[in-house]
Amino acid sequence: MSPLHHLKTLKLPQLKRLALSTGLNTTGPKPQLLSQLSLRLATPLFVTPASIISIDMGIKNLAYCHIVIPPTPPKTKKARAKTKTKEKTKIESGDVSDQQQSAPSPPQTPQLKTWTHHSFLPLPSPTTTTTTTTTTTPPLPPNEKPKKPEILPTLSHHANTLLTTLLSQTPTPTHILIEQQRWRSVGGSAIQEWTVRVNTLEAMLHAVLEALRQRGEWTGEVVSVSPGKVAGFWLTKEGEEKEKGKEKVGEGEGKGGRKTKGLGARRKREKVDLVGGWLEGGEVVLGPASGAKGTAVGYLEKWVKKGKGKGGRRVKKDAKTSGDGVDDEDTSAEADIGKLDDLADCLLQGMAWIRWEENRQKILANGYEGLDNLT
Repeated sequence: MSPLHHLKTLKLPQLKRLALSTGLNTTGPKPQLLSQLSLRLATPLFVTPASIISIDMGIKNLAYCHIVIPPTPPKTKKARAKTKTKEKTKIESGDVSDQQQSAPSPPQTPQLKTWTHHSFLPLPSPTTTTTTTTTTTPPLPPNEKPKKPEILPTLSHHANTLLTTLLSQTPTPTHILIEQQRWRSVGGSAIQEWTVRVNTLEAMLHAVLEALRQRGEWTGEVVSVSPGKVAGFWLTKEGEEKEKGKEKVGEGEGKGGRKTKGLGARRKREKVDLVGGWLEGGEVVLGPASGAKGTAVGYLEKWVKKGKGKGGRRVKKDAKTSGDGVDDEDTSAEADIGKLDDLADCLLQGMAWIRWEENRQKILANGYEGLDNLT
């Protein structure tokens, strides 16, 4: 029987758990959840090898990481024979579907290849006319205010430069994840100028990537990722709790804005601590000749100095990660790694999306039984 058919037999809490585990909205009636899950599970499966760029948006503090998933190794003769026997049994019992037959093996362990931050500041001042030349305007009359600088040419230049850098990564990115922006934060009625600028930059990135796709110069996939879904996926354990808190990260509504702002600050600390724990526990694998090693070292040292981790405020010189992970080396660039929460956000976003794809594969491969193996 098809895994999609099994969805109709599930209760609402189970559908919410499936939706949460695959990066979908968990609100709404059962028919709505069934519809979005059916569409999500029917899309082409994530395959390896994969090269994933995850971007945490910002003007002053943009962060991105490059995660590579190696190709899945071929099955041994014993494994192939076992799979063939299992499929034959399903065919004889009539319990078989196209999705089950085509479901691939789970991806290999992700490897962090690049992890860094970038600032587009300073943006042009009132005396700047283009992104490449600067001229000084004559003095203004006493009662006349200076004109606002032209931001769009500068942002378009930065968008092009950033994407040129990202698309030159090796291997070429197959997926680019872009943090989805909001227009308002902390329940405010006004739209802040910096919010408009970040949202404009986000739109430019999508536009440039779509133009490259249309012209056949890049064949990857662009995914807009909700930060609320990422935070809810990592920071709570039960589906109901995750959904309840997911949209409150950095947001507030009406009288509860101040309370929600405090929750957003706490969630930021939790995300920073989560990534710090990954690094300290060796759960982050750095690929061969990884350019992320310096950032990982600096992150861990900065995090431990804040009183986190097993070493308290004492910097752990023997901190390691699995693979070619962090080792005892010069960390003089620690102060230049940027804000920890932005670095944490881009890594958590990338890893959450990979988990969502893995969970989708488990559901397609095992149907209802896949519920017990979701990560």
